Amino acid sequence: MTVEREPRVIDLHGDEIQQVHHAYGTNGVILDVEVALSPAVDWVHCTVLFDTYRGALDFGIAAQAPSLDIFLLSTVEARFSPYYTAMRDRFPADRHAVFAMVSPESMDDFSALAASHGGTISVAGTEAELLAEGLPPAYECAFNHTTLQALKADRGWTYLQVAYAQPFDPAVVERHLEIFGDDVLQHQDFARANGECGTFGILLVRWKGEAHQYELIREIESQGGCKIFNPHVVTIEDGGMKTIDTQQIEFKKRSDPMGLMNPGKTRGWTADMAVER
Repeated sequence: MTVEREPRVIDLHGDEIQQVHHAYGTNGVILDVEVALSPAVDWVHCTVLFDTYRGALDFGIAAQAPSLDIFLLSTVEARFSPYYTAMRDRFPADRHAVFAMVSPESMDDFSALAASHGGTISVAGTEAELLAEGLPPAYECAFNHTTLQALKADRGWTYLQVAYAQPFDPAVVERHLEIFGDDVLQHQDFARANGECGTFGILLVRWKGEAHQYELIREIESQGGCKIFNPHVVTIEDGGMKTIDTQQIEFKKRSDPMGLMNPGKTRGWTADMAVER
């Protein structure tokens, strides 16, 4: 629904949603959403342990193979272990972990790949089976849940989002481990989209003030091989988009001509664009 003196309802289909997707409520009010579904899968939630974080990263890269049906794939270094108390001995403090949700049909190949990379599977079960054992599902141990797990015990942490160049080079992460020490804990997520691999990081960062945070961002990007998506900013562009999405701004001119929706959230909209209706 548009925000006008006489509101209109606009239907968007397929790729047309890119005009409003990730626009943070800057260009209209969503009334109804239809989502395509696929058959449900009773995923096997797995934890694979490695002696080195490089071993975990190499396995993450290999597990992106199209032949494996994996819904979630995340590496978490050993220093996260004290915050994952619900994992008990399944994620010991001297091992690095990979969390994954694997289709039952891919489990044999997944297990063989883990063994070939020196990994040991410490958890493998459906969500219901894990909950019955008092263990968290894999999705509670990945993505930004890693940050939340740490914040439960220590409010001195914050985080930064990272996008890595493809093909992903694990040496970038190894370099960061050496440079930043206990100020930055490493966590990477692996994904496939439209047949292409992607690697992202949600780094746990010790908060030492705004100046230190921006110094850290500059230093990470200066090392090459990645770009920071800063979650500590107001506008869409300064966080993740990096550029102004002109199609979203053009849609805003139609759907919110007076500029009332979430003002100041996007740099692409300026006050002089607003018109009286």
